Amino acid sequence: MTMKIKHQILLMLTLLSFLIETPSNAGTESARQAMQNKNSPLIVMHTELGSIYIELFPAEAPENTTYFLQLIEGKIPSTSNPGYSPRYLDNLLIKQSIPGAFVQGADSRDHPFGGPIAKPDKEINANALGFDKMKLIDAEGYLHPNLSIKNTTDYEEKLLKPFLESNNITSPDMIQNNQFSLFEKLSNLSLKQGLELQGHTFTDDLNSRAISRGSLVLIEPGGPGFLLALKDLPHLDGRYTVIGHIVEGITLADKISQKTEELNAPVLLYSTRVIQNSYVNDY
Repeated sequence: MTMKIKHQILLMLTLLSFLIETPSNAGTESARQAMQNKNSPLIVMHTELGSIYIELFPAEAPENTTYFLQLIEGKIPSTSNPGYSPRYLDNLLIKQSIPGAFVQGADSRDHPFGGPIAKPDKEINANALGFDKMKLIDAEGYLHPNLSIKNTTDYEEKLLKPFLESNNITSPDMIQNNQFSLFEKLSNLSLKQGLELQGHTFTDDLNSRAISRGSLVLIEPGGPGFLLALKDLPHLDGRYTVIGHIVEGITLADKISQKTEELNAPVLLYSTRVIQNSYVNDY
């Protein structure tokens, strides 16, 4: 199938899905009433099971929110065809989820046009999440779960190696001669410092909120890969940018997770549309 024919087919599917899934006035108005800030951008995801309305948080993640809106509206070129800007959140299969935990979709690795170009960085304020006050290692000697360290190899590669490099420790003899002071330094690190050793970067200029039930989380900076949280997911805090919250349709997201996992049947995301957007960012 040529790229031109593929574009035409996707365009026809997009037009068809837009005609089938036009937002009802009742759903839109009740979603607006549930918004925390009535001036925030409001988007709707139309799936085969119904529609999910999401308020976005541009004040908390301005570059990621703007980029996500541009992906929805087809304003960002693809890496495989820089001359074409697809609507990245249209005609996708939602295939991954854990019932009661999250729904995941739009991973750019599965997109027919590949990932979008020029992605922004993550926008997370570790201090706003309290990570500068949390200990890397708790009183019982356990590492904080947000480090995502599952075994000894993870510990050595993701934490110990960068920790030793940051302290200019380059040989086993140096480790042996400084083992007590090194252990004390490691024990006194905050969770924020531990994540920074892993390569995570943070900003102090924005507010950030924890991932809770209904959060729209970007698993790729800027998108299109996203996650809809169905419960609080504290172990993911500080690792991914939160850009919005479901204001209507959270029980529908529950049904999507059940269908994709328990029935092993993907759910079609027909289209994603911007209902309102008075926010402007030049990113």
